Amino acid sequence: MTNKKLITLPRFNDVEPKSLQAWNRCNVFFNICSDLGRDLGKQYVEEFSGKERASMIMMFTLIKTKGYEQIKKEVNKNVVGEGDKVVKEAF
Repeated sequence: MTNKKLITLPRFNDVEPKSLQAWNRCNVFFNICSDLGRDLGKQYVEEFSGKERASMIMMFTLIKTKGYEQIKKEVNKNVVGEGDKVVKEAF
């Protein structure tokens, strides 16, 4: 097996709230594992500190417990609520 290197992927360091940051990281991780394999997913996770990985573990636990759609709704409710305002300000 060849040693693949990850291209630079988003880490979402500037994303607030932290729940949305963890949500985004978990989605990237899931997509890497699904599309490119578990080894590359592991490389992505290794870029984060222990505290950052713990927040991802917590997010995956919430998804397992409450379900993907429920957590998606909870995490994104503030983003969607302000989304139109932010986009309008860009004009």
